[in-house]
Amino acid sequence: MRYLLCGAAAAALLAGPAAAQAPASGEEAMVSEVVVTARRKEEKVQDVPAAVTGISAEQMKDLGGLKDIKDLSYILPGLSFVDTGNINAENNIRGAGAGTARTAGVDSPIAVLRDGASITGGVIGGRTFTRLDLFDVERVEVTRGPQGALYGVNAVGGVMQAISQRPKSEFGGSLGAVYSPEIERRQIDAILNVPVPAANLGLRLGVQDVQREDGFFRNVYTGKAGDLEEFRAVRLAAEWNPLDSLRVFMVVDQSDELSTSNQVKSVNANNDKSLAATAFGPPDIDGPYAYAANTTNDVNRNVSSFNTQVEWDTPIGKLTSVTMLRKRTTLFSQENDQSAPGYASPPFPAATCATRVCSTLFADETELASQELRLAGDFGDAVTWMLGANLSGKQSDFFTILDGRTTSAVNLAPSPTANIASVSKEEELQKGVFGVLSWQATDALTLDGAVRYNNAEKKNDAYTVARQLGALSCVANYVDPLRVFAANPACVRSRALINDTFENVAPSVSVKYEIADNFRVFGSAAVGYRAGGFNGNSVLDPKIAASYQPEKNVAFEAGAKFELAGAFFTVTAFQNNFNDLLVTVDSIGPDAVSRNYRFNAGEAKTKGVDFEVFGGHRFGPGLGGISYNGAINYLTGEIDSGPYKGQKVEGSPEWTYTAALTYRRPLVKDWRVVTSVSYRGQRGGYTNTTKINNQVKLADFDVFNASVGVDNGRWRMALEARNLFDKTYVTLRDPTRDVYGDPREIRLSLSYAFGSEAR
Repeated sequence: MRYLLCGAAAAALLAGPAAAQAPASGEEAMVSEVVVTARRKEEKVQDVPAAVTGISAEQMKDLGGLKDIKDLSYILPGLSFVDTGNINAENNIRGAGAGTARTAGVDSPIAVLRDGASITGGVIGGRTFTRLDLFDVERVEVTRGPQGALYGVNAVGGVMQAISQRPKSEFGGSLGAVYSPEIERRQIDAILNVPVPAANLGLRLGVQDVQREDGFFRNVYTGKAGDLEEFRAVRLAAEWNPLDSLRVFMVVDQSDELSTSNQVKSVNANNDKSLAATAFGPPDIDGPYAYAANTTNDVNRNVSSFNTQVEWDTPIGKLTSVTMLRKRTTLFSQENDQSAPGYASPPFPAATCATRVCSTLFADETELASQELRLAGDFGDAVTWMLGANLSGKQSDFFTILDGRTTSAVNLAPSPTANIASVSKEEELQKGVFGVLSWQATDALTLDGAVRYNNAEKKNDAYTVARQLGALSCVANYVDPLRVFAANPACVRSRALINDTFENVAPSVSVKYEIADNFRVFGSAAVGYRAGGFNGNSVLDPKIAASYQPEKNVAFEAGAKFELAGAFFTVTAFQNNFNDLLVTVDSIGPDAVSRNYRFNAGEAKTKGVDFEVFGGHRFGPGLGGISYNGAINYLTGEIDSGPYKGQKVEGSPEWTYTAALTYRRPLVKDWRVVTSVSYRGQRGGYTNTTKINNQVKLADFDVFNASVGVDNGRWRMALEARNLFDKTYVTLRDPTRDVYGDPREIRLSLSYAFGSEAR
């Protein structure tokens, strides 16, 4: 409780990351003009009639560096991070999106973009930003509330966008190292910025290398840590200005990472009190940081991407082209019985995992391609407009292999029915056109409207391959199921070929009124949606529908943005009205096998209030200054119709608190001390199950991070702590498990920058 009170007080006093910088010398207080592109154009966050948050690269450095989406989500207000303990995590904004039970196998409910192009897609490892996407960024933006008119499919709850750092006009570079002694984690970052004035060209090369040889979560069977990691990435950015009116910006990058599955951080727990304890087995006796496994729990993800933006100032307006190609390959190995010889196995998998080597292999290869064109102009000083069209395609090949099942505890021969490879091949083509119109009716009143039409064509090919079908041996096809048709099509069973087309129209309107220079009020109504899809296992159970319909959100928002006492405040109230809410439910088929599938549950509402503030203050000559930010967010929601009427909308905490404070003070000559602390807390809310019984409450927690260091704009040395008070906390609860967050990690960092990279 004391942390709740402290966190709430700090958030109320501080509140919402928005790239605020310390006041300039001689100023007692200052509100930064934060620039975002929430509406497909650059404008101050103060002028956007929506709840928008931006965090800059400088602020990320001051807070000790943010290595991944989990670090970032813990300081972004109103953003709930569904932390599964591995790469298959996702984000939730205002109740749009949820835990893995509700959204497994469907499109992301949050539009996630990098440099103007959507990057989500596929089954695993593609729900949110990868570490590569957050490397060498200029800023990250989050717009809360549906943005279907501007960003198309998936913008049900909002939009997240990472903006890459562009080459700078001055030669420079930086080299940084981070070391965590307890877990032997080493990270090297290198940046080289090279201008070529003669060719009106700028180049920027970035490299990151991470090695982690120890960890916090130990395998008691092998005696070694399981939460190891490797990460290597290289990025080349180029900007070419052949004409004053023409700019070309290109980013090419590639990364390879090795991490762990969520089994490493999971323990057995009976969190669903509506069912008997015997259904879930005994609680985990080893504690949160120990597990037993005799097979690997590794994840390897390889991402390569190409993005080009062309901006051309023509006589009729600015023409913008965004082209993106992205390929992601993920290999995932996970033990299912969470046990090893000599260690008790939970009762539910014991009969089929008698060999105690019982694992599931996942493989996902997803290719994304998109092209968008926008033309923006104006009719005098009062009216601006934008017209656009986009075309995007996705191809995803996914399979699982359930390996190690035996016919019985006595007969250890492989089971011909329990050892199954499942395949899902999906193709998707999205086509959309949109238009935006903004009218400044008076000096104080601005009206905005937008609309988008989207057409999604989807095809799905799903089937299974068993080890053996009668007298026919299918072992070779079972371990290579994607090529079964070329090798032995007789091994294919339960094939489902499904295709469908989904159409959507998403309008939005907003109004902004400037009561005074430092006080604005706004209101909006908008639609967000995500496309429908397929249940490939419908061929195995007649009760399962072959496809599900798109989920739609019609949202209303009203708020105010104002400056007071040297700080900038945003207060908003909102309500989301979901139609055809997507959930995951289960069904017992005619073969007595339980299968999960996607289902449109009906109507639902979520509503809440967001409160944010950011600013800075200088104390006087020689005393330094502070910059501060944070937020308090409240959310509640309920399903209004259908078979689950009256149940809570899950996946988001009821209360979230974020706060960050950075203090800078001069030392000697050009040296200064920089100290920062950030906080994330959450209370209330539920995690869903496949029965939508909502008996599993989200865990409450409070996490603090801190950093203290010195720098002179070129050299920087710092001592950093993640989970400063070493709290044991649960990041995710399912009916049968708890997933734990990392204990305290102490980091030592040293970096040197020169030229364009010095500050």
